Amino acid sequence: STKCSQHEYERKAYFRVIAGVDENVVLLLLTISPVYPQENWTTFKGEAKIKVLLRIGVREVNFAKYSKNYSVAGESIFAARQLDNFGIHYKLEFKALETDCDKRVHSYDYCKASANGTILRCTATYFEMDNSRTITPKSLVCVEQIENNKY
Repeated sequence: STKCSQHEYERKAYFRVIAGVDENVVLLLLTISPVYPQENWTTFKGEAKIKVLLRIGVREVNFAKYSKNYSVAGESIFAARQLDNFGIHYKLEFKALETDCDKRVHSYDYCKASANGTILRCTATYFEMDNSRTITPKSLVCVEQIENNKY
């Protein structure tokens, strides 16, 4: 594995439920803010997982794999399972990682997408949400480039 230098920077994300697919799956609309004024709004491809602490307890939100980029104006649509409180807006604040291997590595439990096509692994053990509905990562570990681009 190739070790990359890294530093943390703040980035905000917002997501809300926009549609119910069936009893177990909903669609999320995720918006990621730019870090720098000249930076484009971030979009996502691939598979990601976020653990979110909701009022009803800890639920694991599994963003489904998809091959098409649904991003419009900085918003990406994800399919998510096991998400309660349909229709409620959640403010998600997290630390992202910027490395010399990839400028768009984010603090998910794991991620497989990168700007230049290489596969990187990102880890954030869990998130906490306080009374003001702010979610913060309690542990942030990154980055390894996977050998032969295999996860």
